[in-house]
Amino acid sequence: MEVCGLRQQLLDCKGHALVIGGPGSGKTTIALKKAVVRINDGLEPGQSVLFLSFSRAAVARVGEATRLEVPKAQRGMLSMQTFHSFFWTLLSAHAYLLGAPKSLRILLPQDEQAKYGTIKAKDRTEANPEWQAWLQERERLFREDGLIAFDLFPSNAAQLLERSSHVRRLITQRHPLIIVDEAQDTNEHAWRCIELLAPAAQVICLADLEQQIFDHLPGIGPERIVAIKKSLNPLEIDLGAQNHRSGGTEIATFGQDILLGNVRGSPYIGISAFAYNPKLRTLSAVMRMSIGMLQRAIRKTTGKYGKNVAILTHSGASAAKISGALNAEPKPVRHKLAFDEAEAMLTARFAAFLLNPSETLIG
Repeated sequence: MEVCGLRQQLLDCKGHALVIGGPGSGKTTIALKKAVVRINDGLEPGQSVLFLSFSRAAVARVGEATRLEVPKAQRGMLSMQTFHSFFWTLLSAHAYLLGAPKSLRILLPQDEQAKYGTIKAKDRTEANPEWQAWLQERERLFREDGLIAFDLFPSNAAQLLERSSHVRRLITQRHPLIIVDEAQDTNEHAWRCIELLAPAAQVICLADLEQQIFDHLPGIGPERIVAIKKSLNPLEIDLGAQNHRSGGTEIATFGQDILLGNVRGSPYIGISAFAYNPKLRTLSAVMRMSIGMLQRAIRKTTGKYGKNVAILTHSGASAAKISGALNAEPKPVRHKLAFDEAEAMLTARFAAFLLNPSETLIG
């Protein structure tokens, strides 16, 4: 990716910055180049650039980009973490300052689900006394038993940073530059943590206003970008709809039209559709034919087959059907099925209890 004048502004920036752009616009790439610039400017022993994102998959994606953009000798000075990993580092070392036991343990999702029982997502409201009782019990487990649920990580980390200037100083001395990926999805507590660290560290926020995937959760919405601008007064860099990830195609435009419900009425470059009659072909035959057509198209364009093909479905039941079709004989197609890990682990825990009822179900 060419470093244009717009991107050079970020590389030269000494204060906070907000980089806005669509998928493939190069937000991650230019942020990593910024990290290299900061490392080259000189870091003290033990210091590193902190790169925060929301999921392990996103961190892994950044890790792949790091191998391309960051020289090998400097990669050890870049600390890539999920928000929850970062919060856990803080809380496991300092949660006693909030009155919790010094020995802190994580209340895993499957164990949390077993404790609050059959309360459905739609019933988890302020009007439901059972849910409110569980929230109080969850707080008690943290304060008295040292068991903390994932949902309590951001709020308690923010509370810890608000109360302790010493902890804030420890973090900013270690991480003079903090890069926040998918900043538009930070909730009020996660953003409060960044806001508290900003006076003593340089903060670079990367955001895509059209990819707010967690806005169904409390405290997350389009107002986050407004809050970032108000709090940091950052240099604003808008990369717009540039697409370096799939150049020469209209994949990003196609995704944008789906998101906004626009019907263009004409084909998209790089997008193709395969129609079939479900009465004449089995799902297994359709999936295999589609994958074969896609792989041949990839090889024709790039000279080699694609390493990974993603199959997206609208429900878990559909995903299970497609997985079954790919596993069908005579030649199963090797694949991975993404599923709800909490439910699977809770089921396994229950099965283990039935096999050995003398053991406690929840450890």
